[in-house]
Amino acid sequence: MRLTLLSPILLTLACVTGLLSPLAQAAGSGGGGIAPAASGKPKSPEQIAGAQYRSGLKAKDKALKALAKAETAKSDRARAKQEKRAAKAFAKAVEHQKKVLQVDPRHYKAANELGYALRKTGDYKSAIGAYNYALQLKPDFLEAIEYRGEALMNLGFFAEARKAYLRLYREDQSLAAELMTAMRKWVQDKTGEGAQLQDAEQAFADWVRERSGLAMFSADPTATGRALW
Repeated sequence: MRLTLLSPILLTLACVTGLLSPLAQAAGSGGGGIAPAASGKPKSPEQIAGAQYRSGLKAKDKALKALAKAETAKSDRARAKQEKRAAKAFAKAVEHQKKVLQVDPRHYKAANELGYALRKTGDYKSAIGAYNYALQLKPDFLEAIEYRGEALMNLGFFAEARKAYLRLYREDQSLAAELMTAMRKWVQDKTGEGAQLQDAEQAFADWVRERSGLAMFSADPTATGRALW
């Protein structure tokens, strides 16, 4: 099967999900190979995608509940047990959302959820790829911009993380607040116990502190009289 049969968006998706072979087969066969329902009646791609998407959300919810239990665990053993459950559930969420995109490559919400689950497993690089794909499909998808900002920050792409925050600050301050909360936690974790930051990390930490204070008084991201990026 020639890769030229795939659009640039499908090629991006293939890189994100590792589903190049199934996608190539779909491109050449008109989307056949849909598994039949138990009754023998074929399921539509929309039904398959919807079911997988909902299963992915359920796995995500299970993982988040396990993480919440981990935070209140009374022993290291109990905490580790819940964290293991969360990791397993996030891995299932990844697989479900990949299957959504295999069937419906334009499902931007599934691409975003794939990025979220990947990020929660610590695979920030792949998560950014998934967010980029979601934003290719829907450039104004602000939730993906917030999630992507967190992943960028954790990989040390501080300039891009700042840009994400500033866009959200202009367009959706509730999402901007979520990203800033994650940024403040990053600073807290990095500066704990007298840790020494590298120059780029220190500059970003200083920016986060400045923005945290500025956001309380002004809706103008350049209110100090100079661009903060």
